Amino acid sequence: MLILGAVIFDGVRRARDSAALVAHTRDVIDRAQAMFSSLQDAETGERGYVITADSAYLEPYHRGVEMLSTDAAVLRALIRDNLAQRARLDSLDPILRARLATLAAGVASRRAIGFDSAASAVRSGHGKVLLDSIRTIVGD
Repeated sequence: MLILGAVIFDGVRRARDSAALVAHTRDVIDRAQAMFSSLQDAETGERGYVITADSAYLEPYHRGVEMLSTDAAVLRALIRDNLAQRARLDSLDPILRARLATLAAGVASRRAIGFDSAASAVRSGHGKVLLDSIRTIVGD
């Protein structure tokens, strides 16, 4: 009876530990997706502003930029014990900064110079290349 009880107890403990690991993995995935969604919000706002010059489109841009830093900080805390994931996030940081810089430049260009200049920057494809890199790393 004691051996059977010990085996059952160990099985319950392992199941509980596995469930906690699954929940943690889900949290990491959800936060990574939230981070990418925040970036997409920023891109949507920037693009809307470039097209229309209507500052109402800057609201999702600003919200996305703000949430992106929050999402990245929470994600970093979630993966603090996983060296491989930390390395991925570290490799993502400069690409995210570069993408945010291109978005900010698009907004500034539209304000200062006008549609043609800002649209030309969007058409250059540099932002898409950065976004594709970000998408790959977040997917990993």
